[in-house]
Amino acid sequence: MKTIMRIILFSLAVLVMIAVSTQDQTAKTLAKRDSIVELICGTFQGEPVYAIVDESCEFPGGIKALRKYLENNISYPIDRTSCIQGRVIVQFTVAKDGTIHQIKVIRSLVPKLDKEAIRLVKAMPKWKPGKIKGKPVHQRFSVPVDFRLK
Repeated sequence: MKTIMRIILFSLAVLVMIAVSTQDQTAKTLAKRDSIVELICGTFQGEPVYAIVDESCEFPGGIKALRKYLENNISYPIDRTSCIQGRVIVQFTVAKDGTIHQIKVIRSLVPKLDKEAIRLVKAMPKWKPGKIKGKPVHQRFSVPVDFRLK
């Protein structure tokens, strides 16, 4: 009976050691993966540009203010009889100081509407920068610009 108890206790101890070892390895793998995911989607001024941050960058006044800004400042630069409508997606970097840089169209519609979307983004006021561990960082962000005829 004592032998059986010893075998059971030994087996339990081995299982616990395997579980702890696996948990440590998983934590190391996750830490490695998280640093890759959150980190680089490019660089700006020699520093990394993050895709994932603790606190995301924000247009002054939030998403509703961003929508209102786009709505109030957009112009339709082509002949309205062409009936071209749709969405242009513009990607840019919000720098540590909130300024906008590295603007590019990642979903195009037609060149004139793409240029208008870029113009809108260039004219934006400073944003609240993204943060990691409370410190401002450069963050990549995308904004859809909708062109609709009324």
